[in-house]
Amino acid sequence: LTGQYGTYDFDWLNGQSYTATGYLTLNGTNHYGNCGTICPTDAYTKMAVVRSNVWQASNILSGSYLAFWASSGHLQAGHTDTGYTDVSDGTLALHRWYLVAETYSPVNGRNLYVNGNLTASAPSATVGAPPGEPIYLGAHQTTSYWNGDFAFAAVWAAELDATEISQAYEHLRGRFGI
Repeated sequence: LTGQYGTYDFDWLNGQSYTATGYLTLNGTNHYGNCGTICPTDAYTKMAVVRSNVWQASNILSGSYLAFWASSGHLQAGHTDTGYTDVSDGTLALHRWYLVAETYSPVNGRNLYVNGNLTASAPSATVGAPPGEPIYLGAHQTTSYWNGDFAFAAVWAAELDATEISQAYEHLRGRFGI
């Protein structure tokens, strides 16, 4: 996992493995990673390059209060005290790579991006997450597992702007056929 403060090692649970092509496959049943307490509560960005095999309540980078997931092909994110935001531009396709991102700040609220484009926004609100909340790659509190692949994941202790999200997409799109 990469981000503002460098690369983080995290605890893999239940024997995930990297493929020969350089991405991580999670089985949707019990595979996930505990990233530790790396997500701040005031402003942040979560980003991943993902491909789903099945639509279920599939978490990308989530904690108990700061959730970021896809359900029925719709990207969603939110905090327990402010509700959730849903992608407004239709359904994401199965078996296709996407760069997805969630940004948050008390000033700008939540913003969701798919392939470098802003797809949904919610007004600002307080986060309400307790300090030190663990973030999980591919799970929400060790449940609602991702069924598919991760090629990249990052968390920043800052809200990246639309230009920075677009630049990340342009940088990563050729590597994964996005």
